[in-house]
Amino acid sequence: VVVPLRYGAGIKGKVVEAIYNGAPIVTTSVGAEGMKDIEEIMAVKDEPEDFAKAVTELYESPADCRKMSEASQAYIRKYFSVDGAWERIKEDFKR
Repeated sequence: VVVPLRYGAGIKGKVVEAIYNGAPIVTTSVGAEGMKDIEEIMAVKDEPEDFAKAVTELYESPADCRKMSEASQAYIRKYFSVDGAWERIKEDFKR
């Protein structure tokens, strides 16, 4: 998934959906905004030449696509699953 966002605010639904579906992703820092440790699971490039190179390299490497896809599934379980959400808020419910 190619997400060349130049402006926006907060977590981008299209990026979270792509992560959820295990898609390899190349985005800008705007597309990655608001998500912790995101550079571990996707390529984040702001310069046009770097962005284009990352897209091309990923397209030409099925092994890198597979690796990125597997990492995104672990990420979605950690940060966007019910268990992941509970892990972040459980302290708020302790007495």
